[in-house]
Amino acid sequence: MKWMSIFFFLFWVSPLKAEIIELEYGVNALDLDGDGIAEQVIKTWRENFNAHGYKGYLFIGEENGVSNTITYLSPEKKIHRDMMYSSERAECTVQDYFLLQKEGRVELVRALIPFGQKKVHFHYFKLMRNKEGIPGDPHRYWMAYKNKTSQYDHCDVIRAMKLEGLR
Repeated sequence: MKWMSIFFFLFWVSPLKAEIIELEYGVNALDLDGDGIAEQVIKTWRENFNAHGYKGYLFIGEENGVSNTITYLSPEKKIHRDMMYSSERAECTVQDYFLLQKEGRVELVRALIPFGQKKVHFHYFKLMRNKEGIPGDPHRYWMAYKNKTSQYDHCDVIRAMKLEGLR
């Protein structure tokens, strides 16, 4: 019984390693890279009237006086995507994106329950700058650097993120 109390304290009472940055629908001004200049994060809802509407996210940063899209580098296909989309079912969100404030920096997390599974796959991204000027690549992009799979089965990635993705 004593071990259960210690486990409960460490798991449930221990401080979280990160905090979710709540985004409003519309334009959100956030300093994503710590340079003191706010980038724009646009969050939208796309209704389709069949219980499967979804959220969209677009990141915009200024480079040399020009607004540029901050892309997301898909970890599976290594393809830059301009926008990210959630995936909704009637009762659950099976894919969504979160911004985390973690140790003085902002990270992007994709939480995904692959089709036919119940474990959540968390993909953590850090904001990168194309310092080399590689042709075809954007000025800045989110690149995956860490993956984690949930310990427990979940139906909804939003609940899973709050229970397991922040630790």
